[in-house]
Amino acid sequence: TNLEGAVQNIINNLEDTLDSLPPQADVATEATRLNEESKDLKTNLEGAAADMDFQLEDARHLNATAQE
Repeated sequence: TNLEGAVQNIINNLEDTLDSLPPQADVATEATRLNEESKDLKTNLEGAAADMDFQLEDARHLNATAQE
């Protein structure tokens, strides 16, 4: 019947989709790598923000000195 054919088609499509997914271990490895990269990026951004704060404070000090 048409319903059986439609169900079989859905099953085949699901099987094809599952077969096209990367292995679970690869996904876990990639997730771990991305997590480490995001932590490194956060650390670098925090360092850059601290450096900018220092430079801004230095510029304010120089400006105040120049105003005197």
